[in-house]
Amino acid sequence: MRITLERHAYAPELNKAYVGPTATPVPAPGCTSIAQVREKLFSPLRRRGRHVILSTNYPGDKASLNRQHAGFCNDLPSLANAMKALRTKLAPGYGASIKVSSRLIG
Repeated sequence: MRITLERHAYAPELNKAYVGPTATPVPAPGCTSIAQVREKLFSPLRRRGRHVILSTNYPGDKASLNRQHAGFCNDLPSLANAMKALRTKLAPGYGASIKVSSRLIG
């Protein structure tokens, strides 16, 4: 894979790396060599597992109460416990719903 690095001597936070055959620009703040860019962009995953996002949705004028909670879940019982804890925090009587979305990482 072709990587080109654009470096700024007096502003390293503006450094950019151009990656691939289409030269897609990717921010690379503080990177001064191609090795550092590769390490930053293609490092191993920090965490593998199921990433879960729990969203609470309130209808109408109570939409300001909408929240989103995200994290990793090891198994389904821990997800069920997290949903129970979230249900206890919901404002009663407003018809809130919980939306669960998850994806496997790694």
